[in-house]
Amino acid sequence: MYANPKLAQVSGRIRINVAKANMSRAMVKLVRAATVKEIAQKLSDPLKAETTKQADQSISRVFDEYCGTTGQHHGPWPGPSPHALELAAMVTILANTYIQGGELRTQLVNIAAALTSRAYNSEV
Repeated sequence: MYANPKLAQVSGRIRINVAKANMSRAMVKLVRAATVKEIAQKLSDPLKAETTKQADQSISRVFDEYCGTTGQHHGPWPGPSPHALELAAMVTILANTYIQGGELRTQLVNIAAALTSRAYNSEV
């Protein structure tokens, strides 16, 4: 692909850094949505329902992006997107390492489980 091996090496590093940045952005989006869902639990209806719905839509958009359900092709491998599985693992590690119990931890673990499930169910 590249005639110059150094250029290929730099290009590879850039792709890895971009992938890590995208993963970080996705993780932030999921944590924000989980936080909004936690806040929604303290609200009264119908604000609670609308806030939860918006958070669920945000989570769904991240799932679409990382599970390959938006028509993006993640690679030539069979099975679920490794990006989705990596993101689910990172969210689970975050939930189990930095959050001591409570609704936010539960929300994050549920999001990771749903992301994993969706990654496997979106196989083509």
